[in-house]
Amino acid sequence: MSITLKIVVIGSKGVGKTTICNGICDFNNPIPSEYRPTKSVRILETDQEISSDQLKNYPYLKEKDIKKVKINIWDMSGDKSIEKLWPAIKDEAHGVILVVDGKNSKYENNLDEWLNGFSLPEIKIENTICIAYHKELVKVEKQKTSNQFPKLTIFETNYDLNNILPMFHQFVDRILTQLK
Repeated sequence: MSITLKIVVIGSKGVGKTTICNGICDFNNPIPSEYRPTKSVRILETDQEISSDQLKNYPYLKEKDIKKVKINIWDMSGDKSIEKLWPAIKDEAHGVILVVDGKNSKYENNLDEWLNGFSLPEIKIENTICIAYHKELVKVEKQKTSNQFPKLTIFETNYDLNNILPMFHQFVDRILTQLK
């Protein structure tokens, strides 16, 4: 038996949302050299197997004997013109990944615009994560919490799946422990 989670990926234009989504879903696409914006919404799917040992951490899954989690990732355009679609897109979402430009040191100033405009209060802040994505290949591997949103975890990373995938699995784990 399986369960499906819906995770929405939001952020401004050109910050790397699609690149991160492709990495999470195991698409071996190289990072594109030319920017091609996502038109509206792109839905990707990935799976996460749940071992018998892991089931004890997830009472809801254990009760229903669920061994597989399907994850639908909604890669949203950063174009503000699709804001009118936000209510439908966030409907039944379990979590939000906000991607920001890590090169812009003032990205935390815009978190409230995205979080209050898109996800809160329907989606708990604990089920939201922020990725400060650095496109240049610099050694970045930090995890911190936001000053403005103390329950929001911020990961600073570049396109290194050795960093992104464990962060994503930890995020899914947090969502699964809260299912009722």
